Amino acid sequence: MNEITPTQIVKWQNEMYKMVFSESYLRMLNNQLVCLFTHASKMYDLESNPCKKVLRMRKSDTRSMTFWTVDEYNAKQRRSDRISLYCPEALSEHRVLK
Repeated sequence: MNEITPTQIVKWQNEMYKMVFSESYLRMLNNQLVCLFTHASKMYDLESNPCKKVLRMRKSDTRSMTFWTVDEYNAKQRRSDRISLYCPEALSEHRVLK
């Protein structure tokens, strides 16, 4: 472990990005790697923790939020009402149980 460099970790991260993994799975992988190096630093006197020198794994932070206009909301509501007329049990799965 003492021969692993920050550059190698970044290369590994880039390889993981190429895979079709979810963002939560990528974070979990990175967290496990950080834990391993932190443990080695504390328990086995690993001199340098390369994970501290690289950014945590995450996909680009391009999250967005879309908003409905009042007309779009009303249209979806009308569609939902029509579905419940024809198939009331279709909506029963989405009801909150008390």
